[in-house]
Amino acid sequence: MNLSSFQDLLATCPETDPLARALWGGARADRLGFAFVAGYQAALARQLGVTVRASLAVTESGGGHPKAMLTRLVDGALTGEKTFATLASSAEAIFVLAHDGTRLVLARIRPDAPGVTLVDRAPMPFAPEVPHARLGLAGVVPEELLPGDGFSDHVRPFRSTEDLHVLAAGLAYMKHLYPREPEICTLLAALRAIAPEPHTPDAHLVLAGAFVATRRIAEATPTADADVVARWERDRPLLFVAEAVRAKRTENAWIATTK
Repeated sequence: MNLSSFQDLLATCPETDPLARALWGGARADRLGFAFVAGYQAALARQLGVTVRASLAVTESGGGHPKAMLTRLVDGALTGEKTFATLASSAEAIFVLAHDGTRLVLARIRPDAPGVTLVDRAPMPFAPEVPHARLGLAGVVPEELLPGDGFSDHVRPFRSTEDLHVLAAGLAYMKHLYPREPEICTLLAALRAIAPEPHTPDAHLVLAGAFVATRRIAEATPTADADVVARWERDRPLLFVAEAVRAKRTENAWIATTK
């Protein structure tokens, strides 16, 4: 299975609920990277309402903080560069965070629009099947601007939405590796419980606990063929990237729930 065939498989998913789609895709993935793809696409569907293969392009040379955003929307056209856009090279829609001179906006563009340049970065040491690209923008006219503030209404809440759906898809994949691990079912039930409101302090604490428990499970050697085990050991760091961001979010959740 390659990325294209897995994305084609995702397109046949009969589920309409994003979390159900993440679980469906994760259960059918033959590697963690493709489970991530299922979770990432489901998270974009939940957060942005997108129904096609998509990518969220935020990170620039200075990072992903609002103050680092140099991409500009001027006179209806985007100019700038995003340095790390996951799945952008296989997307049908890319959502770009930019500054319009007054506020941050999230603009939807076509990957084949005039002025768009996509260059895949070197593969990551884990899940190398998942591409990440540099995105150049030279006078690109967006298809639409999403309502509200691009960062506070869309990008910031996407972080916990992504964590929820990617972890769910990862756990659905892990059921193949650890078929007698009952805690996986418990964790999936907890994620389903917080799915309707994933941005509350209580939900953030549940997510924190789920990541801790998932790491504990993932450190055990799975019941699988040697090549599957080797790929799993290579790829499992994918589940635990951005831990510093999650730690800060968890600390804020503790503060909010103990006032």
